[in-house]
Amino acid sequence: MTIEQAKKCIGRAVCYTDPNWEGHTGEYGEITSVNDVFVFVRYGMEINSKATNPAHLKLAVGGVE
Repeated sequence: MTIEQAKKCIGRAVCYTDPNWEGHTGEYGEITSVNDVFVFVRYGMEINSKATNPAHLKLAVGGVE
């Protein structure tokens, strides 16, 4: 996912996967905001969003718009 794609997907569910994290099956969350560098995602039941590299995100359902 790119920053521009993420801006169009605020409020949508995404899956985080890191190709360098062996055995990691993914973590689901919701895009809450986007800046010029990071996509902010609230994962699971967490209160705060985490800055996330957009290259490690995919939409949880369907393709990237």
